[in-house]
Amino acid sequence: MRPTVMEMTPRAPVAAGDDLEFDWRDTTLTVRSRSEAPPDRPHPRMRTAPGHVVVLVSAVATAHPDLGLAVVAALRAAVRGPGVRTVWLAPTGPAPDPAWVRVVLAEFAVDVMAPRGPLLGTPETGLYAGPGGWHRFSREGAPVLAGDRFPVPAWERALPRTVLNGGDVVAEPVLAGLVLRRAAGPVMEWVSQVPLDPVRPRLVVDGVLPTQAAALLTSLAPAVRESVVVVPGDRVVAGLGWMSHVAESCGHPILFNTGVPAQDGSVVAGFGTDRTFRPFATVLRQRPGTVEQEVCDVAPAPSGWRREGPARYRSEGAVAEVVPSGLVLRDSPAGPVSAPFDPTGWTLTFGAPGSDVTAELVAALTRLLATIGTDRLRTMRIRVAGRATGPLRDRIVAIVADAGAVVEAPDPEPDGQAAIVGAQPTEVMGFPSVRRGFASTPPADTGRASRAVSSAEPSDASSLTAIGDRLDSPPVAVVTEVAGAARVLVESGPALTAPELVATGSAAPVEAPEPVQSEEDPGLVRARAWPERASTSGQQTRFAAAAGGTFTDGLSLVNSALATWPALRRDDDPGEKADYVAVCVYLTRGPGGAVALNRALRAGEAVPEDYPACLVSGLGRLAVQRGVVLRQVIADPRWSAQTVLTDPGFVSTSVRHDITVDGATADLLILPDSARRTCELVRNRPIDEAVFLPGRRFRVLAVRTAEPARNDDSDDPTVPTTAYLAREVVPDEEDTAAADENALSKLDRAWRRRQRVRPNLVDDQDIAQRLTLPMATV
Repeated sequence: MRPTVMEMTPRAPVAAGDDLEFDWRDTTLTVRSRSEAPPDRPHPRMRTAPGHVVVLVSAVATAHPDLGLAVVAALRAAVRGPGVRTVWLAPTGPAPDPAWVRVVLAEFAVDVMAPRGPLLGTPETGLYAGPGGWHRFSREGAPVLAGDRFPVPAWERALPRTVLNGGDVVAEPVLAGLVLRRAAGPVMEWVSQVPLDPVRPRLVVDGVLPTQAAALLTSLAPAVRESVVVVPGDRVVAGLGWMSHVAESCGHPILFNTGVPAQDGSVVAGFGTDRTFRPFATVLRQRPGTVEQEVCDVAPAPSGWRREGPARYRSEGAVAEVVPSGLVLRDSPAGPVSAPFDPTGWTLTFGAPGSDVTAELVAALTRLLATIGTDRLRTMRIRVAGRATGPLRDRIVAIVADAGAVVEAPDPEPDGQAAIVGAQPTEVMGFPSVRRGFASTPPADTGRASRAVSSAEPSDASSLTAIGDRLDSPPVAVVTEVAGAARVLVESGPALTAPELVATGSAAPVEAPEPVQSEEDPGLVRARAWPERASTSGQQTRFAAAAGGTFTDGLSLVNSALATWPALRRDDDPGEKADYVAVCVYLTRGPGGAVALNRALRAGEAVPEDYPACLVSGLGRLAVQRGVVLRQVIADPRWSAQTVLTDPGFVSTSVRHDITVDGATADLLILPDSARRTCELVRNRPIDEAVFLPGRRFRVLAVRTAEPARNDDSDDPTVPTTAYLAREVVPDEEDTAAADENALSKLDRAWRRRQRVRPNLVDDQDIAQRLTLPMATV
């Protein structure tokens, strides 16, 4: 009895004349010319439905004049068997000649599927025939459009076949589903290679704003909207800020790949950069109203490990839980580790807090690191969460060092066994998408690190409007000492710069005031008091567009802060996030940060209206700072009591009093009335900052001088001996004398406490300039 096509097994190529050869792999027939170089791997085998056969034809074989007759001869034994209903003709290059389609139809009582136009994709990823589409040829009538993709996915007819225009963005069909991109740019070549998922459509996103992606998703049918998987085309899209913004804008959970899907079931994060890696979590779910993410699918298990359950690997008693941020390696399953996905690297959490690390778990670590691949090793950091002391900890450090990874210093333990002695590096901005460095770099000089608030050096990038540019600067390593253990690296990530915020056509510049001379800074213009007012929706939209990728990064901070501090949600105003992001941008360094903005305002230069308007509105949403705040002066201006100070720009101050700037000759302690506190919005910065709006006035109430420290030969930073005590002057206040007396009492108490602290040195030049820009006198 003749076997059916579904029962056929691979066999040796069968010659057809002197020019072509044919090779069967189950239901897939590959046709190639003998003149072509031999393939470096077995011929592909495509997934087909029962009763379907696919014929793959190479570019050279497609031009053969007798291709139709040769294909018929090769198909005759298989297709005349029972059960075969459809033959798919998939040539490489142009569409097949209708003549050999008719030859196949004349020979067999089957339908023939053929593309009208060139095919995109590969047998491994799937084949896309758009915009011409796959057409069904039969003996009964004219060809009929059957679809665009093969194998045919379940969602084939649920997505649009034509290009959708949305102003400056377009959505167009591709093999995986849809690609959403800027209208001005071309479709990236790699988009056509994103594999076809037969169950879920994919939305490939390339450099668009989250609101634009949300608008497209909400326009889709509900069933498609809930099943579509977003594929990030760059690191910004894969970041927490971008995804959480889309989820909130849509009002429903968003599924997304953590990178560009590969053929083996893994994904590649950092696609298009030199720091690509394969995350263990391949599909995550981002729900609205939270910064937490859920793992929905994972990469294939490393060699020597087996997959157990939806998000877990196991090997010889050790368990590796897949979490959004990476892996948690423990002796037994435990509660999840809540940390979002980081598109620039991943974290291996080793051990469980409060539990001893066992020798068996260390052996599992060795097995894991030996099999996960170099791409994961060079983008990995290890956080030792369990207790490991003595030789066992030394062994862990040695294993990690041999693998070329970085150990992240653990949190201090109460017994001091894991206490960190030395610098505690902090980042200029805590954007989750800008993580601490990964590669081992030479240790930095830590001569006075034990008393310094450290940060990365300024980035060379002049703007962050180009998505992803801020992530490519090299990390800066800071060496710390771990008691009873070897020296390990704790690296701070690249410095985050702010965007060059360019005025759009409808954005009127802020009026430049007339210059006026100042004894403190001859370049200062006359200060004018800015009122507190809300930004408009137009200003928010233009600011978001001008900020570009930095806007989505700032959303990471804003969403996290809103989840942590519900009081930040003052109302249901959809523009509050844009206002808060403006505050985040102000706290960065670079062309849009505080120093650059204030220099422009102080020099009378015109600046775009939208960014300052959102900044003023965002500061107005934050809590008022009631306690005394600190500024410093480099060149002592020798102010006297009753001197009134002001500034044409925003005035930054430190809420904490345990810091000092290198070269400071005097303190300026201010009792505020309108300063807004930023620490609830942006945490883990070198200083907790409070900000006054431009034009606020401060009256110096007294000048205090302390006795200089005696017999202190150390290099530790000290508090300046001179301090100016001032309060913010409220317009139209009635009892000035009583207000001065009350304020001076509070300021004196703050000054005395200040004299008793051992200050940390702020060696970040950007923050130092924020706190020391000279003020004008009225």
